[in-house]
Amino acid sequence: MKIFETLLVCAFFLAYILIGVYFNRKALDNRSDFYVASGKVNLPINTLATFAAFASGGSFLGSIGVAYSFSLSYIWSAIVGSVSGFIIASVLVAPYLSSMKLNSLVDFFKERYNNWKVLRIVGGAIVVVAFTLYLVSQYKAAGITAEYLLGWDYVWTLLLVTIIFVFYTSIGGMWAVTMTEAIQAVLMFIFMILLPIFAVINLGGPAKMISKAIEISPNWSALGVPLTTAIGFALVWTFTVSCFPHISMRILASKSSNVAQKTMGYTGLLYGIFCLVGFIGVSAAALNLFPIGTEQALKDPDYAYIAVMEQYFPPVLQGFATAAIIAAVLSTTSGLLLAISVAVSNDIWSSIFPNTKEKTVLRIGKISIFVAGIVSALFALNPPALLVILYSQATAMMTSGFFGPLVLGIWWKKATKQGALANMIVGSGGFIVLYALNSLKVIALPTFAEFLIALPLGLIANIIVSNATFNAASSESQEMIHKMDEVHKNAQSVVG
Repeated sequence: MKIFETLLVCAFFLAYILIGVYFNRKALDNRSDFYVASGKVNLPINTLATFAAFASGGSFLGSIGVAYSFSLSYIWSAIVGSVSGFIIASVLVAPYLSSMKLNSLVDFFKERYNNWKVLRIVGGAIVVVAFTLYLVSQYKAAGITAEYLLGWDYVWTLLLVTIIFVFYTSIGGMWAVTMTEAIQAVLMFIFMILLPIFAVINLGGPAKMISKAIEISPNWSALGVPLTTAIGFALVWTFTVSCFPHISMRILASKSSNVAQKTMGYTGLLYGIFCLVGFIGVSAAALNLFPIGTEQALKDPDYAYIAVMEQYFPPVLQGFATAAIIAAVLSTTSGLLLAISVAVSNDIWSSIFPNTKEKTVLRIGKISIFVAGIVSALFALNPPALLVILYSQATAMMTSGFFGPLVLGIWWKKATKQGALANMIVGSGGFIVLYALNSLKVIALPTFAEFLIALPLGLIANIIVSNATFNAASSESQEMIHKMDEVHKNAQSVVG
């Protein structure tokens, strides 16, 4: 066991726990405060927290692993898709969602689609399934980091991080998550940018390092994957940002619509720099040090960042970098757990039992954080390789069903609750069917091609069903049109 690195990581763990305890003392006794900090988070803190929530452990390990083992096509797709996604979210979604003062993305479906219980339950269930799978990738990232760098046992690491995640998220809510994510964002950004600088210095400059990487693996700079896969991967993230439940909660936590809009824009800029410098630089260094196709090649590509770090960082920086990787895991995991909590308690439970007392709803939410943490840890005992593929497919399933009901709900007056439900069933359900058939080799589709089929099918189903069920003369339609007109008026007056 590496004593210094272990003590440093434990010090960060203790700091996160103390932050959770501090905010628990601030009497988080209502859903708005617990889930979205009552919409009081300012721009700098919210930008850092949103960046940390989005740049997960998969960013440090999974994305670099894919670039090392396949090609940069995934990286270019991630950069283009994610940055475009934040721009779309800042223009089409953030100011309008923020102005509605909600507790969750599914709360939007409640307000926009006349509090239809079926829609809230289906939406909440999709969040729970997708984010439980997403959590598995985060647990693996924490486990292999602690095992490889600190000498900790993988299983005991899963138990430890589960306790820490669950504890500070369940007692401190969004305030604790926000403040810890802001700290984690600084660590993550610094050490993702710093490692390529060390690698470039040691490998004779950027031109030499990159040219050698191309020589070792010609596919690294080529397309390397089917064009459909590259496009699909980019579009997954282009459309996902707008309807990512834990990113939506950051929008809802914003102090104003203006802050929400700027948060999305600044986060996109930070993430673009993070990817461009970090992913390309570290994957090139990994190819230089551990050439693909040789005995020195990494057995698990997800170790690429860690392996390069061990070569070039002195022990002190290794300790901080280890803390940065685990911070990346913690930041996303806490946001995912909170999103699952609000889906179970605020969206599903409150729909089925609308008269439940506020304190009981919060208690159910905290219990669901514990359950989700344990279940995900159990799945992570035998996780798959290539983290980025796992969590991207989970989010693609969710986005296939959510993007239409959200964006059409904001911008199209004729969108109906029946159309939104059809979108969720056809989009998310269609993705699951296609993914299952592809996995069983009943059909042969390139990776992420399922999304390219499921997303438009869901949107088409929404448009057809909405047109068929919209009744302009009904009081329900008139009430909804008036409500969304007010949302646009309020959002535009603040942003403008």
